[in-house]
Amino acid sequence: LIVEGKSALTIKSTVSFAEGCKFIIKTGGKLILDGGTLTNACGDIWQGIEVWGNPNAPQNPFNQGVLVIQNGGKIENAEVAVRAGSHYYTGKGGGMVMVMDAVFYNNDMAVKFDPYSHDPSNQSYFTNCTFDYDKTITGEPDMTFVRLEDVDFVDFNSCTFSNHTNRDYFGWGIWSNNSILVVDGDCIEYSGNSCLLWDQSKFYHLEYGIYVTNSNTTNYPEIQHTFFNDNYRGIFISGVTNALVKYCEFVVNTPFETNGGYGLYLDNCTAYTIEENFFSPTYENRIGIGLIVNNSGGDPNEVYRNSFSYLQQGVSAQELNRGFNDPAQGLQILCCDFTNCDNDILVPKPSRKGWGSHGRSSSRHSRARLRALHRRALLRHAARRAGRGGDSHREARRQRGPVPGAGGRHRRRRAVPADQPQQAGPHA
Repeated sequence: LIVEGKSALTIKSTVSFAEGCKFIIKTGGKLILDGGTLTNACGDIWQGIEVWGNPNAPQNPFNQGVLVIQNGGKIENAEVAVRAGSHYYTGKGGGMVMVMDAVFYNNDMAVKFDPYSHDPSNQSYFTNCTFDYDKTITGEPDMTFVRLEDVDFVDFNSCTFSNHTNRDYFGWGIWSNNSILVVDGDCIEYSGNSCLLWDQSKFYHLEYGIYVTNSNTTNYPEIQHTFFNDNYRGIFISGVTNALVKYCEFVVNTPFETNGGYGLYLDNCTAYTIEENFFSPTYENRIGIGLIVNNSGGDPNEVYRNSFSYLQQGVSAQELNRGFNDPAQGLQILCCDFTNCDNDILVPKPSRKGWGSHGRSSSRHSRARLRALHRRALLRHAARRAGRGGDSHREARRQRGPVPGAGGRHRRRRAVPADQPQQAGPHA
């Protein structure tokens, strides 16, 4: 089924697709799934929707294909439910995918974005969406809800990613490579311009909640007001400058092993902002690790105002997290609160003599340089949002009011003060 350029189609009912069939939206075409359902026929998996674009053109309805899903629209039992790009043709990235109040159910992959970087003001977003998988798992299948490859500023606001299979931990929530990823909650109670109550984004029972890798210094994740509940690995971030994880909650219910059982893992990252997050298990049984910082180098990085409770280790700072110049600088753990952890802060024996973390404060000049780096990144983000008309989808949600029965409410709390974890392995 093809929506040609300069054509539009609205679906409000159920449409079933035979095995191997797909929906293609060509550049200039538009599909609106308004409360309808796209599903498979006869129990066989179908191919999903491809939204074709032009990676060398700005994002507007004339240059790109457009997909809108709203009012409970549902896509299920597809190989890739929505792809901004094409499986068979290269150079089709840039399609616009605008989704609010939708359901992605039992797809091998729910959403995939092909490379697109021409327009920094990406129009694609997902607000109040449910990503769910509940099949009975046999063998070693692979499932990823969202995959981003070389694409900037795709927003996920107040979305839920859940594994309901027969396995305790299965699937990846969001996999991001060389992309600028934004995950946030949605404010549902205001006092003037200040938010009092957030409807958080949520990740449940996954192998990885969010997995981020990067090979440059310009792309980074911004993850705020998000709840990670009982995932084998909450967030893994590797090779990233300017990552931000703030106002998040991590429930860690797995004992630490060489490759999992943690809330947040920073691998070879620098200039990060890790602030006002909460790490704890469901029960007071001292299990897992809250935060692992692996090899962040000699920059004056900070972990600031986080709370760690009833864990095997609160923070593990491993390998090289210090500089060798005078004045001394390196990783600092500041104003954090540790409650009933077996070990609050651990610096395991590094693989090279002289590595580890520095015990002295970083210089004011070095800290200012690092904060300036992150401030510039935030300004770029704000400018790009302004370029696409601001958070118009969030404002629409605010005017509509909260979603009945929505969970994950989070009143903003603040963390307090710091102390000492047991040895963490180097593997992510």
